[in-house]
Amino acid sequence: MSQQRALAKVYVGIDIHRSIHKAAIIPLALMEEGRHSWKKVKPLSVANCRSDFERLDRAIGEHNQAPSQVSIAIDHTGGHYSAPIINFLSRKGYQLWYLEAKALKEAKNRFLDEENKTDEIDAASMARMLCARDVLDDDLRISAVSPELSSEAATMKALCVQRWALSKLITQATYEQAVDYLESQSTPNHRIVGIDPFASPVPLEELDRYQLVYQSPSTILQSGDERVSYVEIFEYVAP
Repeated sequence: MSQQRALAKVYVGIDIHRSIHKAAIIPLALMEEGRHSWKKVKPLSVANCRSDFERLDRAIGEHNQAPSQVSIAIDHTGGHYSAPIINFLSRKGYQLWYLEAKALKEAKNRFLDEENKTDEIDAASMARMLCARDVLDDDLRISAVSPELSSEAATMKALCVQRWALSKLITQATYEQAVDYLESQSTPNHRIVGIDPFASPVPLEELDRYQLVYQSPSTILQSGDERVSYVEIFEYVAP
């Protein structure tokens, strides 16, 4: 008969995003207090930067200052966006675990009785699932984060992959894909731009009542039979 896992003093679930993660810190005492008490924990918003990682570390320390007594679940679907925070937390000595997406969905159905995806539900249910794994002594498709995954080399590799994906998006994306990408970002500091001077990157209304009346002989841009002069004058033609 296998020996049952020791329960951690604090369980943490981190829902990974590009810019702002959500972290639910739930002490074991709160897990055991009542069926729904742990659901009331308000997750922390953690920016993907070192200063906020330090703030998360201090928040965890308010519950328990021994990293060996803290068990942290990471959203596996976060991909390379999770590399910086994994690198930081692993260096602090915390126990880190990956949760599979399917396992996380089952956890929400089993422990929360709801299927709606919200950052708060995901962060709390990941922490709850780690605790359930220890209590039930069942793997529940939870795997330890390998040390290599938190190395600086892995972080650099992830950044290269991210740059490649962004370059591909810039050169091959349709307008609709670009809009979807912008809407998925948590910050407004993005713009749709184009690299073709003869084609607008955004849809434009057709101008069907203007005619070219003057075109200077000097050309500023040319592509095949199309050219743009330094000066072009159009006249509006009334219907």
